[in-house]
Amino acid sequence: MTEFKLDTGQTLEEDIPPTSNKYCGPCETRLVTTAPQYWCNSCEEGLCEECFEHHKSIKASRSHITVDFTKFMKLKPFISTIDTELNNIDKVIENRERNKEKISNQSKKSRSDIQILRKEINKHLDNLESQLTTQSDKIIEDANEKLENFLQRLKEKKRNVNVLRNNFSELNIGGSNLQVFISSKMIDNTLSELDETLNSAMTEDNMSELNLKFTLDPYLKDTITQLLEVRLQKNKPTVILDSSTKLTCQIVSEDVSKMTAVHKSSFDKSAFNETSNITCITSLLPDGKLVVADYGSSSILVFSTEGSIVKTVRFKKSSRLFGVTYVVKDRIAVSFPSSENIKILDTMEYKELKEIQLNKPCWGIHSVDDLIYVAPPFRKFLHPPLRLKVQL
Repeated sequence: MTEFKLDTGQTLEEDIPPTSNKYCGPCETRLVTTAPQYWCNSCEEGLCEECFEHHKSIKASRSHITVDFTKFMKLKPFISTIDTELNNIDKVIENRERNKEKISNQSKKSRSDIQILRKEINKHLDNLESQLTTQSDKIIEDANEKLENFLQRLKEKKRNVNVLRNNFSELNIGGSNLQVFISSKMIDNTLSELDETLNSAMTEDNMSELNLKFTLDPYLKDTITQLLEVRLQKNKPTVILDSSTKLTCQIVSEDVSKMTAVHKSSFDKSAFNETSNITCITSLLPDGKLVVADYGSSSILVFSTEGSIVKTVRFKKSSRLFGVTYVVKDRIAVSFPSSENIKILDTMEYKELKEIQLNKPCWGIHSVDDLIYVAPPFRKFLHPPLRLKVQL
């Protein structure tokens, strides 16, 4: 249900919050309870009429921004919502910075762990190398011993055959036929035995072709490759945002008697996303609709008086909009700094009716009667704004 409050221009006791900002700050330090008439944004405390005059006259506080305390109290819920959002942003920033530092420390620790593991692996490989060397030396030593024994046996037989050959040659020269015959038989038997010995040796391990072969585990390379894996694990966020306050929009209109009607309604935040960047808000009188300029998504969003989304008008992202203002005859004007122009739209279909090319950046925009005032870039803020008279 819509709630209205009347402002008579006076600060009532019921309008003063019971728990904070109840009295004038300087008076309260002197144990004097005086109702505040003004609020200082810089000092964040209320001021009575007398303290307000002193506040303005002191050099240190002369430039402080002060507002009427009644208006401050009406805006306080909205300010509280903004503060809550700022606190939430601070929470997220703190959480992300802490998480950034955390993964950085984890990376350093992982590198240290890898260096330790590498030393352990190197130590293990050194032990394997030593064992392999010892094992291969033992195998070669045993094989050489067997080969040497076999070679000695063959050499001995070779010497015996040579002796028989020399004796047979001498016998063949000076011996009788009988002696030659008998010797040839003995040599024949000896050669037969030797031939059998050689044939038998060819089937023994002594004649096997020896090769020293090192066998590497075929899965070792894959095992080493998969020994360590680096990946970013994502868990549920630990930061908890404060949702105790709701963003509200306020429509304020004042008549000659300075009576103010404040209408509060829930504001549909689902219309925005992570790229949204609100740069301007204006109201469409007399129906009270709100038009919000979203620079991030290059669009204008129209909200009803209840805060629900009514219309979304998107523009090319290459020409992002910045400011929006209500002009006469149900028209709104939208400024486009990058394309250096202003577009006039109707408030029924939100179609483009006219384009005004300025050939210079135009940011903030405001309309009074039939005049449109356009602010230059902030670096040129000392320059006067452009003043355009538009025929609608």
